[in-house]
Amino acid sequence: LILARYLAEQYQATLILTARSAIDETIETNLAALRQLTRGEVIYLPGDVTDPTQMAAILTRIKSSYGRLNGLMHAAGIQSSGTIDQTAWREFAQVLAPKVEGALIVDEVTKDEDLDLFVLFSSTAAVVGDFGSGDYAIANRFLDEFAHWRAKLVEQKQRKGHSLSLNWPLWREGGMKFSPEAATLYLQSSGQQFLESAEGLRLFEQSLSSTRSQVIVFSGQMHRIRQFLGLESVSVQAEEPFEEDRPSTGDTVVIEPNGPALSEERLKRLIVADLKRQVSTITKAKTEQLDGDENLGAFGLDSIMLKQLAVNLDQQYEVELTPTVFFEHSTVNGLSEFLLEQHREMMAAYYQAQLGQAKIDSPTTGVVKPPPTSPKAVTSHRVQETAPVNAQAVAIVGISGIMPQSPDVATFWQHLAAGHDLVTEIPPERWDWRNFYDPSGQDPNKSRSKWGGFIPDVDKFDPLFFKISPREAEMMDPQHRLFLQTVWHCIEDGGYRASDLAGRQVGVYVGVQFQEYPTLIAWTLRESKAQMATGNGHAMLANRVSYLLDLHGPSEAIDTACSSSLVALHRAVQSIRSGEIESAIVGGVSLALSPATYIATSHMGVLSPDGRCKTFDKSANGYVKGEGVGAVLLKPLGQAEQDGDHIYGLIRGSAENHGGRATSL
Repeated sequence: LILARYLAEQYQATLILTARSAIDETIETNLAALRQLTRGEVIYLPGDVTDPTQMAAILTRIKSSYGRLNGLMHAAGIQSSGTIDQTAWREFAQVLAPKVEGALIVDEVTKDEDLDLFVLFSSTAAVVGDFGSGDYAIANRFLDEFAHWRAKLVEQKQRKGHSLSLNWPLWREGGMKFSPEAATLYLQSSGQQFLESAEGLRLFEQSLSSTRSQVIVFSGQMHRIRQFLGLESVSVQAEEPFEEDRPSTGDTVVIEPNGPALSEERLKRLIVADLKRQVSTITKAKTEQLDGDENLGAFGLDSIMLKQLAVNLDQQYEVELTPTVFFEHSTVNGLSEFLLEQHREMMAAYYQAQLGQAKIDSPTTGVVKPPPTSPKAVTSHRVQETAPVNAQAVAIVGISGIMPQSPDVATFWQHLAAGHDLVTEIPPERWDWRNFYDPSGQDPNKSRSKWGGFIPDVDKFDPLFFKISPREAEMMDPQHRLFLQTVWHCIEDGGYRASDLAGRQVGVYVGVQFQEYPTLIAWTLRESKAQMATGNGHAMLANRVSYLLDLHGPSEAIDTACSSSLVALHRAVQSIRSGEIESAIVGGVSLALSPATYIATSHMGVLSPDGRCKTFDKSANGYVKGEGVGAVLLKPLGQAEQDGDHIYGLIRGSAENHGGRATSL
């Protein structure tokens, strides 16, 4: 309605408004007000944006009355009803429909129209999340990508009109509304403020004048917002005192009037007690049950609760904490030590006021003035860099892979596009699942699962092509064989010969976890052979590639369980950016060759007995094992552009961490 008023008054435009609601007194009142602002017409046509027939009928009426449609602005949406773990699929789909289906339908209906504008109203939730709902963020993220996709069609003369997705923050007037409490929490946790209508309209005009396909709007404290988005690695601190005013690094004591000194130990106990109280308030756990050395995640604190905890501590101590602090200091005791070390004055000032004290004394500096209340200190995780890093994007210039029922990535993509289910019973060429299957889970030597995603022809390999003897190849883990073969195809896909990389600083990083082939050949041969060691060790998986192709960069096999390939990718990106290597081959491989792993993971309770992954669903009962081998060729973006490489995609950033004593691996 704000935008409609602006277009009516500023451009004297004819406005056609449409929504699902039938016309009523409120709508009539708003229409009458709009008609007072413009020489053009203002009409309202009820219609469901997820119904292509209704949208086509509205377009037909517009063209019959006015000749053409000049611009389209898609602002439909439904607010989430709860967090993702509380939302049924039907409710999830209802949130997606007006934005996802709506955008697809209005684009299809208007694809042949001579439009000037095709504007999608998205949300910053697509960038920063939507406080745990998921559905609203996903719906808006789709709009962003759709705008970029449509812009490419415009370049190809398949569409007309400036394609633009606008990621709006919370408007003070108009738009979807949080509850006052939720809005306050959302804004405080990110440094944002409500967007005023005048500013929003000005930005709307600027965005239309640009050639961009997406504009993200934030309103508030820029340094806070940048920190919230992870765009600043250095924390913003309150101005430090002059040297002569700086407190001593020795023990600080708080002098109670007419009483004994309050030691630092007591100050820490007060902080711990209040932290436990705050955690108890959020999680409903009893304070006496909260172990100060237990990970916060063990108390049920999720990312949403941690944001609430940050806001609560801000209100209590006037010390802002970014969520990264809770991952770095993940226990009550650890967090209390952090607060005491980094914000000693603020902590002492707070408890001084609480205890009715008059001053804070330090053994060497005397009275320390309470810190100013503004600006607040903002604390975030500091990124430690061990070497100069070139932060430019890393380009993916080659790709190859073998996936379930897919000998190459093109076939795999066709399966995905067609929605094919690639999970099957364990094929007989692996083992007879009937001999190792017990759906009751009572037999310790059998698995509850007979399902998986399996790749074809794992026993096929041409050793002579790679100058490997057939005898040695027989002893090689099929994971080694297939990865070597996939790397070769990856290099070819990038437009290079393997010899082009020989002698150069090219790293090889591969993620791998399971090692089942040695057991199989030991059962079969009943004796040990030297090639069993060289053909099955994880280290040889990467090193054989480097040896055969004469690559001189690091050569590493990485086992961090399910994250192995991602960590391998992170290692490669770091090496490229530090200048250690000029390019990298990164991949991963996983095959199911023996029932042993099925049996073990089944009795751990992590394998789904029905062969279905139901992530985030209350009926989730485990995961389904899937096979695959893949490799990508990476180069710095600038070098890839200079070399004229085909660029599949860009890696803008990567990171790695461990959750410590958390409820995950």
